[in-house]
Amino acid sequence: MNLKSFTNIFNFDPKKHLFLGIEEEYWLTDEQGNLVNKSVDLLLSGARKKLGIVWTKEKFLNDIWEKQTDSILSDLHFKVGLQPELPLSQIEINTTPPCPDLRAAWVNLLKQRMFLREIATSHKINVLPIGTPLFPFTAKIFPLPYYHKVKEIFADKIKKGFISGQHVHVGMSDEKKAIRVFNYLREYLPIILAISTNSPIAEGSNTSLQSSRYFKYRVVAGDVIPEPIASWQNYYSTLAIMKCLDDPTRNWKILRIHPYGTVEVRVADVQTTANEAIYIAALVNVLAYKALNTNHQPDFTDLRVMEKRLLNSAMYGLTQTEVKDSVLKIVKKLTSLAKELQIIDIWEELEAWVSSGQNGSARQLKYLAQCADDPAKLFSKIHREFVNEIK
Repeated sequence: MNLKSFTNIFNFDPKKHLFLGIEEEYWLTDEQGNLVNKSVDLLLSGARKKLGIVWTKEKFLNDIWEKQTDSILSDLHFKVGLQPELPLSQIEINTTPPCPDLRAAWVNLLKQRMFLREIATSHKINVLPIGTPLFPFTAKIFPLPYYHKVKEIFADKIKKGFISGQHVHVGMSDEKKAIRVFNYLREYLPIILAISTNSPIAEGSNTSLQSSRYFKYRVVAGDVIPEPIASWQNYYSTLAIMKCLDDPTRNWKILRIHPYGTVEVRVADVQTTANEAIYIAALVNVLAYKALNTNHQPDFTDLRVMEKRLLNSAMYGLTQTEVKDSVLKIVKKLTSLAKELQIIDIWEELEAWVSSGQNGSARQLKYLAQCADDPAKLFSKIHREFVNEIK
């Protein structure tokens, strides 16, 4: 594939410049919090409600497996706001269509969470947005050719890839702006990870990590930290080496330029509440805005230093005073830009949230201490946060 063909894959659009999109991956459980392999049922219900298509389960699976019908998956993503994920016990929601600003993203995200909750309840399924499963589970892969290729690539490590994240997309008008935003956001990946930690428990145990998801992802994907991008030709060459020119989504770095025509931040754990998901999106939004509207020449952090900072964020989250103070310092410096974007009220909530140190991982550990001998009660306390917000 030549450079021109590669460039044509990316849907950069001046009309959607700085638009936002949020993707969230959720676990599907029974009433006790044990994973259930029910994503196909929810995808079918979502399609029937929003598209009016009466697929049978057999026809749905036949079309995406044997016929490899991309239009079905495209309609699920862009019209329904649901997507399959690697494990059958997981489903992804996404804001759709792309949102012109953060407030629109907030409304859209709540709407999508409510819709997922509605169809899950109809199947007596619970939805749990945390970074790693609470309890031991049996691994089953969604019957989609793409995911079976992933299974072949990662072999025995695949179960480590059963994790849930939040992805934030920022629309770009062209590749030059995308590179500028990419390079700027790269420097803040440890900050975004630190505030988002929401996976201290894995399969019933305290991992002593605030984000065990990040460590699990590294086991599967290997070198997850991207190098800075010197030019569009440089990005093309990088993906050629990674052998994913034909499908840039096989670039599993924690920051990438997506064919949607966006810069996609993939470092964050999924958030239990929509408010906290929006706080993370707000930080990404303001940083992208700053990258394009202020003069700066970032000093690119060495890979080894970046890895050290990310590991520190995953280990300690906001529990380490040094990390929390660093985040607060950055948030305060960006306040004037939040005012320009007319999101100062959300920004003040973000600052208060960081100051409290009570992000998802902190609350999970508090619940674990209260319910160490009662797994069902532990699940209930975490799940209640999700349910109460969207009632």
